[in-house]
Amino acid sequence: MKDKNTIGDIIKVLEQYAPIPYQEGYDNSGLQTGSASDEIKGVLLTLDCTEAVIEEAVAKGCNLIVAHHPVIFKGLKSLTGRSYVERTIIRAIQNNIAIYACHTNLDSVHNGVNAKIAEKLKLHNIRLLSYKPHTLMQLAFFVPVENTDEVLAAIHKAGAGRLASTAIAVFRFRAPVAFFLLNKQILPLARKASRNRYRKTGWR
Repeated sequence: MKDKNTIGDIIKVLEQYAPIPYQEGYDNSGLQTGSASDEIKGVLLTLDCTEAVIEEAVAKGCNLIVAHHPVIFKGLKSLTGRSYVERTIIRAIQNNIAIYACHTNLDSVHNGVNAKIAEKLKLHNIRLLSYKPHTLMQLAFFVPVENTDEVLAAIHKAGAGRLASTAIAVFRFRAPVAFFLLNKQILPLARKASRNRYRKTGWR
C-alpha cells in the first residue's frame, strides 16, 4: 500500500480530465521539469510560470507548479540565464520544483476553458466545431447477453463512450450466432459480419 502521494499522482488526475493528446500540434503541455516520482509537498496554480512564481512556490513549500501556459514552447539549446524562460527553469531545477503545463488540452476538453468561456458568454447550442483527430477509437465487443450490462459498465468506467460529461455513446445488437476463428489468437466473429471488413484488418 502506497503511503505517500507523488507528483505523478497529481499528473494522472490532471490528464484524466484533460488528456495530453487533446493539445494542439504547436503546444508543449505536460511535465516540463522535475520528476513524477517525487513525493508531493504542495501545489501552486498559475497562468504563467515565471521567476516570481518559482520564488512563491519556494516560500510556500510547494514542489509542483501547475501552469496553464508552458514555460517551454520550443527546444532550448542552452540554460545560461539569458532569458526569463531559462532563469525560471534554472531556479525550478535548483529548488527541485516540477513544472507541469496544462494548455490547449485544457482548452479543448468538453468542459474546459473554452466551454467555461462559452458559459460565461451565455452561448446556446454549444457543440464541438471539429473533433481532434486520432483521439477516438471504435471498440467492438462480443459478449454473452447476460454479461452485457456488466461489460458496458466496466468500459464506461474506464472512459469509453463518453462524448460529454453525461452522454454515453453505445450501439449494441444481438448477433444470431458467433463462432471462433483460430489463427494465433481466438477471435469471436458474428456469422453475418462482412468478410471484407475483417480482411482489411489482416485477419485470415
